[in-house]
Amino acid sequence: MASLISFFLMRTALAEWENYWPLLVLEKPECGPLVCKENVMGPLFERVYTEKAYYNVVRPIAMYKKDLMWNEEFNYFLYPLFSQHKFEGGWSWNFFNMWMGSRVCGEEKLTLFPFFFFKKTSDPCTSYSGFFPIVGTVQNFLGKDAVSWLAFPFYLRTQKQCTVRHAMPWPFLQLQMGPGSGGSAIWPLIGTFWREGDYRYTYLLWPLIYERYDHLSSPCPSVRRAFLPFFAYEDSHKRFAVSVLWPFFSHIEMRNRNYVEDQFLWPFIVQGRGDNEYVNRFAPFYTHSIRRGHDKKWFMWPFVKVQHREECGLCVSQQQFLYFLFWRQSQQSIENPSCPPAEKVHVWPLLSYWDNGAGQKQLQFFSPLEVFFPTNEAVRMLYSPLFSIMRFEQRVPGHTRASFLFDLIAVETTPTSSRFSLGPLFEVENDECKSEVQILKGFLGFKKENGKKSLKILWMSL
Repeated sequence: MASLISFFLMRTALAEWENYWPLLVLEKPECGPLVCKENVMGPLFERVYTEKAYYNVVRPIAMYKKDLMWNEEFNYFLYPLFSQHKFEGGWSWNFFNMWMGSRVCGEEKLTLFPFFFFKKTSDPCTSYSGFFPIVGTVQNFLGKDAVSWLAFPFYLRTQKQCTVRHAMPWPFLQLQMGPGSGGSAIWPLIGTFWREGDYRYTYLLWPLIYERYDHLSSPCPSVRRAFLPFFAYEDSHKRFAVSVLWPFFSHIEMRNRNYVEDQFLWPFIVQGRGDNEYVNRFAPFYTHSIRRGHDKKWFMWPFVKVQHREECGLCVSQQQFLYFLFWRQSQQSIENPSCPPAEKVHVWPLLSYWDNGAGQKQLQFFSPLEVFFPTNEAVRMLYSPLFSIMRFEQRVPGHTRASFLFDLIAVETTPTSSRFSLGPLFEVENDECKSEVQILKGFLGFKKENGKKSLKILWMSL
């Protein structure tokens, strides 16, 4: 493949793009971040050179990326099945987010979930290993400082700070001990656990009946009591809540935000008011909420959703129909409202449209994946081009390129020139000084340049 591309690069060094479809399509734009793109066998093999990165793609199997700015390398195989990341000081790999390993600054870590856990550091106290369910220890796992087991579920030990809880067998018989802490439980019948100055927790017939006190060392400890589903009560310096015959009625007061909410047959009817918050829900017919500057409306959920918010100096508006069948988002500068907005539109699975507001635009037809993975570069590079029957690009205003059937047909226009190609079969090019028509890349051709006319027969100029 490399020698084939080199041969055509030598023949087309002065051309912006050449179409030898399906064998090879070369593209070297004069403007924009793309430096060079090479496609072999339609979308199946691709090399992309940009100002910031280099990509080598074999669709839909594998992709290699070299980040030129940060000197990092990424490898993907049958993504999301396997991925690898190499960077200065180490590497990491991931197999379907279940098995993963890494080595960073001399620290090694291997997880083959749920069977094997291993970590090796320069400090034996932070190193661990475990083979589940036989025997082992894992640190910083499931919200605990350490979790140990022996013939799980026959024995399980968890530790958080200096408090240790034993379960044998888990979760039925539990015993808690440690400095200033204690408790025991016969789950789910009865249990009580406590730690001085922190919490006290008691339950019967878990999770139906419970009482819990937290932040005991503070001037205003929090308390939660419940006999579900008949009654639930919570009181703290931040929040007060009471529920009667949940989900029929609930009353909530967020004291730290001066917000009050009433719920009737939750989640269908909710009324909430506060200084900077608002909820008015009559689901599924109508919902309007304002939280942290995020204004959201639903009409006949889940059909129509409209959102407005401000973030990073931008006013963001978003409209959706059935979550992903229609999805549109626009971004407008708050400081410069006269600037053109950026916009992205998905009409699933037909098309995706993108406009960065600075003159760059793209349109792709078909586009079944972009709406689900809007920021996933691996999906965009590995899989999206396989569905791109038609693609339109505007890199700068007035400079456009459209392609059909993976560049079998390509059309490019600029303010001073135009070019059309039907693979290697037929090509027309016009600019201010030249007009040229070719069949089979010069098997037959006609050229008019600066008033001079010439013919090509059997790739020879006459």
